[in-house]
Amino acid sequence: MSERDLALTERVTAALAHGETLVARHQAGPGNLKPGPRFWQRPRVFPGQRMPGDRLANLGLGLLRVVGAPLNVLEAIMERLMWNDEPRKGAVSGGWESEAGRLALAMRPRSRTGVSLNLVVTNSHYRLAYVQTAQIGSRVGSATECGWAADLSRISWVRDRSDIRGGMHEIGFPDGSWMTLTLAAPGWSGFVKALPAPKLGHRDPLPAGR
Repeated sequence: MSERDLALTERVTAALAHGETLVARHQAGPGNLKPGPRFWQRPRVFPGQRMPGDRLANLGLGLLRVVGAPLNVLEAIMERLMWNDEPRKGAVSGGWESEAGRLALAMRPRSRTGVSLNLVVTNSHYRLAYVQTAQIGSRVGSATECGWAADLSRISWVRDRSDIRGGMHEIGFPDGSWMTLTLAAPGWSGFVKALPAPKLGHRDPLPAGR
């Protein structure tokens, strides 16, 4: 385990609720959500928190937005024409208010500092934990927040979609909703095994009624 991974694990462990024990932790990507949630729907994390290099990184991102403004305007117009306030199928099945939708929103935080998305399995819950990281470099900050959470019984199934991309999985919930997420390599297989839910292969159909 790298020094960065050790630091992330320490931060996440310290942020867990009293009585919870860490079973597994893995970094994840937000997946493909286009059109994505509106700005105000996304959770705000680490307000006022900064790490060295964040101001320079935010300035660079701002300049990129200015340069890409014409394309962004065109994309916004196209999204508005097709907008129906629902996540696109293939990334999330179910609206933003569904169990999968709430997790999808949590995986799109808005922040002025770097944020590491950590999917966590404990002895009682499945969680998404935010850990502050530098936007330039690999440093791990001290700020940590626990976001979305669900009892382990609320995970109905997990389907491996490495036929599309390594580390890609679909995760289903009792309300029939599901979402696609990507687990960073390496080590994603061990994390998936830690989930106490039926494991499906990409050729397996989704459970009936899902």
